[in-house]
Amino acid sequence: MRRILALIVILPLLQACATSRTSPWVASFESLGASSATTQAVRIEAAPYDMLDSNPEIDGFRILGVSRFRGEQVEDDPFDPDGPLARHARRIGADLVRIAFRPAGTETRTEYVRTHRPATGAPGGNIASGRGPEMETEPVPVEIEVPVFDHIAIFYRAVG
Repeated sequence: MRRILALIVILPLLQACATSRTSPWVASFESLGASSATTQAVRIEAAPYDMLDSNPEIDGFRILGVSRFRGEQVEDDPFDPDGPLARHARRIGADLVRIAFRPAGTETRTEYVRTHRPATGAPGGNIASGRGPEMETEPVPVEIEVPVFDHIAIFYRAVG
């Protein structure tokens, strides 16, 4: 009975770990002296990319770290107060996150599309009966161009 109860408790946790993916904001984070304290609230605001890239300093704040990556538009809303960016910011003790992105061209991706075709060796259908030939599907690689962006996020902690 204890084993069954343990499985009931542990199985959902294992499934959550197996299906979770690391946010690119977290995966690309470079610490510059993250705070040991967590924060309850974090403000996330947009800023010009060139400013964050060349002069990210703000009076009254120190920089805790930076996330930079090139990729497709992020799936999660970066301004979501419960999203992965805000959760990461709270975890490292940031009070403010300034983010920006800019177009960086396109990249080729291979997608697999399922196509339908008559099954190999399958008997032909009988048009009079309304049955066509048996069909099978197979994945076919298709190369597509997708827009990519340079993303940047600067994580700040208020001083004093």
